[in-house]
Parts: sequence; structure tokens; C-alpha cells
Amino acid sequence: MNDNSARLKRKTRLVLDFDQLAWHPSITPLATALQQAQAHAVRDPTANPILSTALGLAKGLATGRVSYAELETGIQQASADAFMDRASNLRGYLGETDEFENKARLRELFAALAQGMSFESFRDLVESELFGLVVTAHPTFSTSSDLLRLMNRLATEFLTEDQHTAAREQALAAIHQPDPKLTLDTEHALSIEALTNIRDAVQTATVALLEAARAAFPDRWRTLRPRPMTTASWVGYDLDGRSDISFADMLAKRAILQSRQIALVAGDLDAISSSASRGASY
Repeated sequence: MNDNSARLKRKTRLVLDFDQLAWHPSITPLATALQQAQAHAVRDPTANPILSTALGLAKGLATGRVSYAELETGIQQASADAFMDRASNLRGYLGETDEFENKARLRELFAALAQGMSFESFRDLVESELFGLVVTAHPTFSTSSDLLRLMNRLATEFLTEDQHTAAREQALAAIHQPDPKLTLDTEHALSIEALTNIRDAVQTATVALLEAARAAFPDRWRTLRPRPMTTASWVGYDLDGRSDISFADMLAKRAILQSRQIALVAGDLDAISSSASRGASY
């Protein structure tokens, strides 16, 4: 038996091993099958674990050992598990997500920055645009809008055990694929949602900055005009990069964005007016 024949025999035996997997709706044997294939690849560097797993599943389906319903359940559970793991990794990457805790930390950082600094130097620093954040239009759109928002909740909010369980059940019941209709309007709406979230975060940081400045420069802090960063998006305005965007589309999207910004500013003014009427000082 030559080397090629021996290698083929080993691969064939590996596929037959997959046919003995215990498929059950309550478990996900895909990982077990892939782990077996990966272990085999250590002994046979020419083996392809993904292809071997796929061949094993195909054989199981052909022989009736694996049903399409069981395979669908396994894939759905694997998708939900991967989704929850991704949310957990994102939460770990973000670190502290409590708004009040983050605001307190920012206030401490700004207060330390103001110490030993003249007002003029502090003003020049906080009124300079240190960097800009641009929302792009190149997501993979592999996840629906509902699942995107669910991942945001899992990554940024404190959820009870029951809420976390409910979130996983939602991920398990969802279809892990893009929204049925992905249009320019859909992309633009998501970009505005992202910009609004960024604006809220910048405002929180700005409030912390002004509170620290009020303590350090009680007589002059009101003259500050902080501008630590800028935010923008070219979603809906990429005339030279997409053939489906006309000048009229760009103009309409710009009007939508400006209208949204005016509404947000009006809401801020209402909140200030309401606080002032209750005797709050600024």
C-alpha cells in the first residue's frame, strides 16, 4: 500500500467515525466532530478538518443517521452560542460600561489634567479636535438589526440571570442572517443610530469635563467650548463609490441628518429649561 492509499484509508475511516456521533436536538455535536477532525489533522497534515466534517455530515444525512431537523437544530444552537460568545468578548473588550462609573473616572482624569495648568492652556487643549470618528458603510450585514441591538444590550448593559437567559433564548430563536431587504435607507438609519449613540457618549464626557473645569476654574469655566472629537458618516453620501446614490439621495439624507440633529438639540434645550425652572444651577 502506497502513502496515498494509506492516507485515503485514514480519511475514509475518519468519515465513518462521524457517522457514529450521537445526534440529539439538545446537544451540538458539530464541535465534537470538528474536534475529531482537527485531532486527525495533527497526524495527517494534508487533511482538511472542515472538509472532513462536512463529508461526515453528508454521509450521516445520506444514511439517515442524521436528520435535516437535527442538523438545523445543531447549527442554530452553534449560531446562538457563537453569538453569545461574541457579545461576551465585546463586553470584555469594552471594560467598564456603567455610565456613572465612567463619568466619575472621566471627571477624575479631567481634574488631574487641570491641576498645575493655566486656564488658557486647559482651554487650548479641550477646545482642540483631538481626533475624528467616522461611521463607515462597510459592515458585513451578517446579522439582523434586531440581533445587532441584542448584542449591544449584552455588551453594554447589566443583565440579571433571567434577562441573560431570555437574551440567549432570543438568539436561539432568531434567524442568524441579514435583514431581508438591505437598502441605502436601512444603512443610513443604522448610521444615524450609531451617530446618536456616539453623540450621547461625547456629551457625557463633556459634562464630566465641564464639572472638573468648574472646580478648577470657578470664574471662567463657563467660557469653555469643549470640542474633544468630531463624528461623521459618509453613509448615503458616497457619490464616487456607489452607483446607486444620486445627488438627490445625498441631499435628502443630509436633510434627514440635520433634522435629527435639530430635534436632539431642541430636546437638550428643553431639558436645560426644565432643570432651570426647578432651580438647578449651571
